[in-house]
Amino acid sequence: MLALADARAAMFAGLPRRLRKTTGRLRRDLGLNPARMRLLRHPTVVWMLHAGTVWFWHAKGPYDLTLENEWVHQLEHLSFLVTAVLFWRVLVAPRLPIWPSLGYRVLLVFTMAVQGVLLAALITFAESPWYSGYSETTGVWDLTPLADQQLAGVIMWIPSGPIYTIAGLVLLVTWIRQSTTTGRDAIRRA
Repeated sequence: MLALADARAAMFAGLPRRLRKTTGRLRRDLGLNPARMRLLRHPTVVWMLHAGTVWFWHAKGPYDLTLENEWVHQLEHLSFLVTAVLFWRVLVAPRLPIWPSLGYRVLLVFTMAVQGVLLAALITFAESPWYSGYSETTGVWDLTPLADQQLAGVIMWIPSGPIYTIAGLVLLVTWIRQSTTTGRDAIRRA
């Protein structure tokens, strides 16, 4: 829904005034002018940002840091939200300056699903725990740190599968129908 609504202005307006000013200043200091912002909305760049964000935060160092620092933990979730909205917006938003073809959108969904499955499989089938922060907390659930990690990998894997499959199939069917209609129209004109 966020991707369809293009809720950037409303989300930004909902931030505290001080944070809005800081964000604007940071954007200006980083030189994120409109041309560079357009680049950040390019389908390939958005794909790399989202996939890279997911892999970065699941690496041992950054992940352990999220367990030690609540601000870093909040930043992790904010980066997941922002990059996910950017990614899904490329797939479903009605009009974008850089609008990928349906075939390219199918490829984006498929490759995002594959990289997600790969990460989830690595986490699920790891022979030892990746993260040290759970060594003291998993006993409450009568789980070893490795079992907790494997359960987390399965949770990453299972819900995302149907979401990517449905999105990919909807885009694929739309692409096939569009191609069929275009082909029929070309035959009629001939």
